[in-house]
Amino acid sequence: REHLAMYLVAMRRDVDDPTTVTEFARKLRGRQRLRTLYLLTVADLSTTSPTSMTRWKASMLESLFRATNNLFDGDSPGDPSRLKRMREEAALHWNTELDQRFLDEFCNTMPERYLLSNTSAEIAAHAKVAFEVQNEPVTAAIVPSRHPDVAELCVVTQGSPADEAGLCVVAGDRPGLLAGITAALAANRLDIFAAQIHSRRMSDGALQAVDLFWVRDPVEGPAGVEAALPKLKRDLRNVIRGRVAPRELLQGRKPARWSERPSSSVPTEITIDQSASPQHSVIEVTTKDKAGVLFTIAQALHDLGLSIALAKISTECTRATDV
Repeated sequence: REHLAMYLVAMRRDVDDPTTVTEFARKLRGRQRLRTLYLLTVADLSTTSPTSMTRWKASMLESLFRATNNLFDGDSPGDPSRLKRMREEAALHWNTELDQRFLDEFCNTMPERYLLSNTSAEIAAHAKVAFEVQNEPVTAAIVPSRHPDVAELCVVTQGSPADEAGLCVVAGDRPGLLAGITAALAANRLDIFAAQIHSRRMSDGALQAVDLFWVRDPVEGPAGVEAALPKLKRDLRNVIRGRVAPRELLQGRKPARWSERPSSSVPTEITIDQSASPQHSVIEVTTKDKAGVLFTIAQALHDLGLSIALAKISTECTRATDV
């Protein structure tokens, strides 16, 4: 009866959110059920088709399993001592030639959710990208990824003065920023699997965006992401500076030959869940997969005046489920 429960949580919910893990653990009522459901989920997905169990999906399922198993061990994800430990461990991965005070400020100004969702090594890597963006409007860098076969981009947009505040991407945070970034990613033919959207208030009052994207080239995999990085950076700068509109970037993207082939239709369905998270509404959009679909959704949410904190993308054949 519950053979899809673990798969749906892993693919469509924030497994780094303590509320998600707590609710999932409450349904299981014990470690033995967690183990058997995990094994059933892996077996079920692996035998659906030869391509159903990807390394990305396996990694998502394992992350949920470990988080839930730790909860049964009594580990509280929101424990203040854990936050303190993450800050201290991040310092161990920090380049000694860089200013230690910058890392301290970065950790103190990033949201608590960010510190709980990333390892200490990842935090140090993201902080380094933010440190290097100080003279650029936006930068993107490949940082260590915890997920096999998927590259992690840290995109950081430099903050502007507070009165102008507008794959790790670091950029000055402003409405519509995610739509612009996803348009640049789509224009460079990079598939997006998930995204974390964060912003921090710097000491000068500027608001800086630190966004994480797990992406891969559909043909060359993570290696293709590195090859696309120079052009991606140029596209990001042009979008952030307003030299080109996001839609113009996508219009200049030539469709792949396979995309012209006929495929089965997929009805668009939208559901809104107000109970899955105490801080956010969860919007699920199921539609036919096509280039730039995440940009289309992000732009629509921006037009409605809504902010996006997290995005998870799941694709099955021609069906895309973006959350």
